[in-house]
Amino acid sequence: MKSVFSLLAGLLIVPSAMPTYASDVPASAGRVIVKFKANSPSVKLAQSAEERRSRFAQIAGSQQITSSHLTSQLQVIHAADVSSAELVARFAKQNDVEYAVPSERKFAKAIPSDPHFNTQWYLQSTEPGAINAIGAWDLTRGSSKVAIAVLDTGIRLDHPDFSNKLLPGYDFISVALDSNDGDGRDSDPSDTGTFMSTEDINNPYFATCPIKSPTNSSWHGTKVAGIAAAIGDNALGIAGVNWGAKILPVRVLGKCGGFDDDIIAGMLWAGGISVPGVPDNPNPARVLNMSIGGTGSCTAPYQDAITQLAAKGVLVVTVSGNESATSVTSPGNCNGVLTVSAVRNDGLKPYYANTGPETAISAPGGQCKTTPCVYGISTTSNTGLFGPEANSYAINQVADKGTSFAAPIVAGVAAMMMGTQPLLTPNDVIQRIKSSARPFPTNSSLPACPTTAKGADDTEQCNCTTATCGAGILDAKAAIEAATSSQAIITGPTTAEAGVRVTLDISKSALAEGRTIRSVKWTLVDGAAITRLDSDDNLSTSFRATGTGTVKISVTITDSAGATSSTSTSINITAATGNGSGGGSSGGGAVDWLAAIGLLGLLAGAYRRNR
Repeated sequence: MKSVFSLLAGLLIVPSAMPTYASDVPASAGRVIVKFKANSPSVKLAQSAEERRSRFAQIAGSQQITSSHLTSQLQVIHAADVSSAELVARFAKQNDVEYAVPSERKFAKAIPSDPHFNTQWYLQSTEPGAINAIGAWDLTRGSSKVAIAVLDTGIRLDHPDFSNKLLPGYDFISVALDSNDGDGRDSDPSDTGTFMSTEDINNPYFATCPIKSPTNSSWHGTKVAGIAAAIGDNALGIAGVNWGAKILPVRVLGKCGGFDDDIIAGMLWAGGISVPGVPDNPNPARVLNMSIGGTGSCTAPYQDAITQLAAKGVLVVTVSGNESATSVTSPGNCNGVLTVSAVRNDGLKPYYANTGPETAISAPGGQCKTTPCVYGISTTSNTGLFGPEANSYAINQVADKGTSFAAPIVAGVAAMMMGTQPLLTPNDVIQRIKSSARPFPTNSSLPACPTTAKGADDTEQCNCTTATCGAGILDAKAAIEAATSSQAIITGPTTAEAGVRVTLDISKSALAEGRTIRSVKWTLVDGAAITRLDSDDNLSTSFRATGTGTVKISVTITDSAGATSSTSTSINITAATGNGSGGGSSGGGAVDWLAAIGLLGLLAGAYRRNR
């Protein structure tokens, strides 16, 4: 037994059909499959295990190595202190190696057991407009440490597909007639129904409401919440995009919508910002879904709220609108929000979706012109026409379509991204969702948006462009992969005076979990006529410009897994005012040193005279 343990401790080759593993091999250890050519010495039966071990150790650059046969030519090689990527590179260089590839983990595909999942085409990958949530679920199902606030009509808190997912929310509707629950603001964010009766329509209080005929309750907030984060794989109903995230219900819409002041108060509270007269929120959300829109430009109060939320790391996801317009509704036209438009199952723009340059991304919004409906959005609901009755599911309902349903799909993915990489800022998430988007498909019989034409199902359609419908169609898997990759981030000024030393730093780069920065390469792209970089391979670099102009600097980082990320920044250099710091405005390092030497000389002379 002692000799066997000695072999294991040394991680020697064991010439058997089954591989031998050390129990303490780190998860980061290299593991590769190498196919040797038929004439390779390593496949000759006469070669001893010790000879193979010696050769493999030399190639790998490691003595902590073991291997096993798959076939006479295929070897599985492990190294405890060399990564798989490095092992592949080293073995692939050998003349007698046909190929070398990493041996990676494979998993059972995350197909949820929810009985209505077969109707959720938008979470799958067969339709051009779908988001491939299945691929994303192979990477993550979401984190309970991240909450999605649903600012809407409230939620049916007792719906079984929200079990153990709801955080204590709040009702911000300040007028009892709007809230339909007998009072104003309170701690119960339940959706009590948003129906408009004949009595409501005739009430002078609702005189300015555009709804002029009786309507049933929509259960809009319950539907939105289900799309974003209903429990997945629980053999019940439907699957949400994000199975792990918590839901924070914030009621801001009642009969005939909601008022800006109630909505803005709900936004601030949801993100952990104190609102007078309301208890502080102990569970701030990282993502706010606002399937809400109104006419006009972004107002100062909305922009102020969004800016405050962004400073606390909170992302606001909202809609482009459903008016078939070429402009985006408010607050989707505010700065710093993630504005979502909709696509059909075929990836084309549906008739209802607004377009505009403020749109960041498009996601499935559903469309139904046929009976039965095939490409609606299936989600959680309630059977009540007026007040709440039995909790239920809306499966491919004709009415369930719109950018309101596209936004929570994006919100669910954004929360998954933040769960896998908590250091991501709202802007990081927006940029990574955009950069990972799939291109829009093109139907040659239709014009480019915003011009529309009648499509096959007799609705107005057009081919989306990046100028109208955002960067592309949401790709959930690609977005998660983008979130978990390292991203170079430069911190430093964007303006400076000539002669003032400018320092740029990449130590706050967003790194994938468990990784570190292995190497750095700074490059002076523009501005060589007026400056040079003090260093090009440290976490920070600095320069001092001798004249005015634009200095553009790029940086590429390589992390400990070998992944690279590049970014750049431009600094506008203005004329010196004489008030510069960090070396003054003269710009001449030699002048600074001469001045210093002269000052030392004067001090020395004064010292001698005083003696």
